[in-house]
Amino acid sequence: MLSLQDISIATSPQAFAFYGTIIIGAYTKDPLSVMVGTLFYALWPSLVMVYYYMTVVTDVEAMDRKVRYKIYAATLPAYLAGAAVASILGMTLLAKYGIMYFIVIIIMMTINFKKKASTHMAGIIGPTTFLALETWPSIAILYILAPLMALQRIKVGAHTKSELAIGAAIGLVITTILWWIL
Repeated sequence: MLSLQDISIATSPQAFAFYGTIIIGAYTKDPLSVMVGTLFYALWPSLVMVYYYMTVVTDVEAMDRKVRYKIYAATLPAYLAGAAVASILGMTLLAKYGIMYFIVIIIMMTINFKKKASTHMAGIIGPTTFLALETWPSIAILYILAPLMALQRIKVGAHTKSELAIGAAIGLVITTILWWIL
């Protein structure tokens, strides 16, 4: 049986970044894109989370917004660096994926100055939307993980329904707009 912590990890923005890089690698038939995406979009942000979990006394499930800003700021360079490397290597789809993450995180930072919003939800809905629009529409099946994650976030007290809805709206709307622009 999966624990609440298992569900949180499996539905984290870092996990979804990893799933996305695998999907992009399969779609483009480019294993190097999986390596680049994993390094910059999943591993680097995961190491930031581990660092804050190990050095800052905080509840990773329901972090206070002051700690969130530090984590956002520490992960932003990862998405930009990954997008730059992907672009240099001609991995256009992977570069767009990194830009999408970068912009969504900036918007989440901005929103979280005023109101707490779910980065987990934005981290599921945004990448799933991007991948469904860019690759195979059947990827939209990943949306099924959103309610599972939402129940977990409510159960541990990390978010309210409105915070989850804000995160979902940001993920969907911003990613769709970026998809049209990029």
